[in-house]
Amino acid sequence: MSFGGGATLAAETSKKTKFPVVFDSSVSTMVKRPKKSRNEKEKEEEEEVLVIEGIEFERELV
Repeated sequence: MSFGGGATLAAETSKKTKFPVVFDSSVSTMVKRPKKSRNEKEKEEEEEVLVIEGIEFERELV
């Protein structure tokens, strides 16, 4: 399995979800994948990872 040489950035997020989001209920969004159609060998050789950054929370509320 190869992890590649760097991160691939997701395409534009769904226009239905407005960011930043307050997580007081379930939230979902879709991001475009960099490459939709891959053959079986490509799927085995590469791993897709979605990285989420910038989540902040107030400790007093936890």
